[in-house]
Amino acid sequence: LSASAWIAFSGDSLAKGQTIKQFEVYSIAESLARHPLGILSTTIPCDGGIRWTLEPPVFHEWGALGIRIWPGYPALIPILSAILLVVAVYRLLSHSGLDEPKRSIVAFVVSLAPSFARFGIQFLPDPFAAAILIFGIDALLRKRRPLALSLFGLAVLTKADRKSVV
Repeated sequence: LSASAWIAFSGDSLAKGQTIKQFEVYSIAESLARHPLGILSTTIPCDGGIRWTLEPPVFHEWGALGIRIWPGYPALIPILSAILLVVAVYRLLSHSGLDEPKRSIVAFVVSLAPSFARFGIQFLPDPFAAAILIFGIDALLRKRRPLALSLFGLAVLTKADRKSVV
């Protein structure tokens, strides 16, 4: 736990895991932090400043918000995304028939999974998209179909992984 906390708050989180992909996503989020409405003109500095698009900027805008609020700590948004994922799992468990203490234990155990720890500090859209998808499933089970459809669409847009040079 202390190693994860050190990585998360040391400013080195972008150097862990899938570094090239993280730097692309972080660069786009950083570009959007400087130019909030520039979704078709984001740049990646190491590519000579050419305009660049990746997935639709759902996660990137979320990341840009984190960069504006807490600059210099790229792990803030991944940690918040991981927390959001645990909350989504906990909420989905309300349909399982488990009582509240058991739901809390299961959600806590999910948060200890090695893949959860790995993606919990990486600046990637995957945990954020998974959280939105799980919230969509919860909405569907609660028979809130318009909300479920909106969340499913948002989850797909968050992790569409379409890369192009504009």
